[in-house]
Amino acid sequence: MRKNGGEDLAIIARYMGGVKILDANAAILDMTQNGDELTYFFDKFDLSGYSYTYIYGGSGYGGVDGAFITSAWSERADWTVNVKIANYTGWVPMDVVEIVPLPWVK
Repeated sequence: MRKNGGEDLAIIARYMGGVKILDANAAILDMTQNGDELTYFFDKFDLSGYSYTYIYGGSGYGGVDGAFITSAWSERADWTVNVKIANYTGWVPMDVVEIVPLPWVK
């Protein structure tokens, strides 16, 4: 994504009965999509690794956004997203986050 030079480039596709951004050149992640459930972070893109930590995205304040690193697809876990929060990088399922390209943020 980063090599093509498109500052506001995003890949949008049908996903789980809706339309979702699957990849973007520069983006943040909205981690409130999981409601009152915990979102667990894994060390492998197919979510087969150990879950190191989690985030509670149901709160209306603090710590519910992360830096988007990349996304990946695997047969085991479908689409997953690599996210960085407070110097920790881990993988989460695509259905619990919303990718927001930085040029779209007002």
